[in-house]
Amino acid sequence: MVDSRGTAGGRSERRDVVEALTETSDHLDFALAMVRRTVGDQERLAQLTARIREIEVRLRDDRYYLAVIGEFSAGKSTFINALLAEDLLPTSALPTTGAATRITHGDEFAVEVRFSGDGIRYVYPSGRYTGAASPLGRMLGHLAPDVPVPEDTAGVLRLLTAHEAIAPHVLSLEVRHPAAALRDGLVIIDTPGTNARAGHTDITRAVMRDIADVAAVLTASTSPSPVSLTEFLTDALDPGQIRRCIILVTKMDHIDETEREDLLAHVRQRFARMLGVTDPVVEPVAAEPVVRLATGRPLRGPEQAHWAEEFPRTLARLRDLMQRQRIVAVSDHLLRLLEDLLDELGREVTLAQHRLDAEEAELNGARIADMAGFVRAQHGETARLLGAGAQRAEQAVGGMAPQWWRYTRAEIDRELDGASTPDELRAVIGTRAPELIRQGLPRIGDIVQQAVTSALSAATDTAKSAVDAAFEAAYEKLGGVAELPRQDRLTVLTGHQLADAAMQTYENSVTGVTQQIRAVRLEPGAAKTPGARIGGALDQWFGNGRNGETGPHSGRAGFGGFMAKVADSLASTDMTALRNHARGEMHQTLRTVADGLSQQIDEAVRTATTHYSLDVSQHVDRYRATYEATVAELVAEHHRREDILAARRSLLHDADRQTERRRATVNSQRERLTRRGEFGT
Repeated sequence: MVDSRGTAGGRSERRDVVEALTETSDHLDFALAMVRRTVGDQERLAQLTARIREIEVRLRDDRYYLAVIGEFSAGKSTFINALLAEDLLPTSALPTTGAATRITHGDEFAVEVRFSGDGIRYVYPSGRYTGAASPLGRMLGHLAPDVPVPEDTAGVLRLLTAHEAIAPHVLSLEVRHPAAALRDGLVIIDTPGTNARAGHTDITRAVMRDIADVAAVLTASTSPSPVSLTEFLTDALDPGQIRRCIILVTKMDHIDETEREDLLAHVRQRFARMLGVTDPVVEPVAAEPVVRLATGRPLRGPEQAHWAEEFPRTLARLRDLMQRQRIVAVSDHLLRLLEDLLDELGREVTLAQHRLDAEEAELNGARIADMAGFVRAQHGETARLLGAGAQRAEQAVGGMAPQWWRYTRAEIDRELDGASTPDELRAVIGTRAPELIRQGLPRIGDIVQQAVTSALSAATDTAKSAVDAAFEAAYEKLGGVAELPRQDRLTVLTGHQLADAAMQTYENSVTGVTQQIRAVRLEPGAAKTPGARIGGALDQWFGNGRNGETGPHSGRAGFGGFMAKVADSLASTDMTALRNHARGEMHQTLRTVADGLSQQIDEAVRTATTHYSLDVSQHVDRYRATYEATVAELVAEHHRREDILAARRSLLHDADRQTERRRATVNSQRERLTRRGEFGT
């Protein structure tokens, strides 16, 4: 290998070569611009931007990353110990740690570890405390109380990687070691055994996707190319990553020299077939002799001496391959990033379109399809409910006028029966009868008001509640709520109104009677008894009125049917006859008043019904207006989002075309760099 490989100048040269061959910076700038233009979700934008930054950091990182992959008992730990020239990692066949262990160069031997469910980063050794007294020692004592915590770093590392109560809790582990093999930037990543717990495939896949330049896949010569290993590789790695694997057949010192070539040919052929690789790189290696020499233990014969001498040459070829394959690795990372970005953006746009389509379908399904028919149905239902309310109101107040008439007639009859003179009769008709008529009407007005408004407002509330329920159900489908103000109740009739109208009717009917009776006087000397003759005076009074049209009442000719009948009767009758005629005409007057009262009550019901019907109708119309406005807003928002999506789709289409061109460029670079990275080129 070139001497400058471990110098700063050599590393800078390698960075320049990578940049020149891959045009990585340009591709990354394009990816970053594409993400910023097309990704709307801030969390996803941050994730994709972080991936771009990781590749930028990886591009500036001039170290070599070697992933060590293999089943337990394949010799992974022994191989790594040989690279470190120290018997450091335990070689137990028990599957323990499920985390990838990163081994980098450091001036002093140290470990850095994080545990699952614990965000603390433990470094050992650290400070003046060691063993069980150190922070890491206390954590180890918590995980395995019965296990003594060693003072030396190697002992702590063995607990972290091999102890069954501790290793499964390790989330990440980094080892810093002063080994000479690590000085020029080699980073070893020890992945979990491929035949261990579930989830290790994901760890290995992440290492190869994000970190490793080359993978050393170890398979023991005593059980070469097991199906479980090849299945793991095809599941965890894509074809580009598989092409960056070198197959190391370990424990070759256990194989007779005459069988080596046949064994290697068999392994090469089997991996080629199982992995779909034309000419996989297969290298023999025996790491145990190297570890034995590094630790001062004697070798087991000349066979081990051969493999101890061969190991540095194998390592040199591996380094050379890593140097050249690193460019391929960066290209792979970049290509996957572009592909992932494009796929992610495509999925995002597709999902956004699906969401819009689903929302549109939901809106179309939720909105009222036939608004005119819906409103007609609401008006029809409310009219039915208000009609029923009007019927209840009519039933409640329909008998009040007849009841009033019967009661008031009886009271006036008693007053008339008690009148013994025309003056008293006049007082009944002019004063007492109006009092009797008026005194019950305010109460009747209040009862009518209460009965009518109660029946119709209750019907209105029921009708509005039905409208509310119908529209709120429609709003709920839209995902919204509309609240409309309630209207105040109506005053349709008062007792004062009834009394004023009744008195006007009464006065219009009895004015002439009152004046006639006021003119009646008993003849001089006549007895003031109910049977006294009063006809002479009335004859004189009516004579003045009819013949000469003179006197105080000359302007009231004909006074009306009631007056004429009373006057005619008084010509030849006594007080009893006058009282009876007054009673008859009063009954008729009361009937007229009662009819007017009944008409007022009926009009009150009609007025209230009209008012509440209009109120409910306006309630429906207000709901319709707010509902249609809500739908219009939802439709406008949907169209706005469709426009945004169309713009993003256009951007994505443009990015797709550019990405296809860049994909072709990167693939061409990968092919060229892969050929450059093959052994022997």
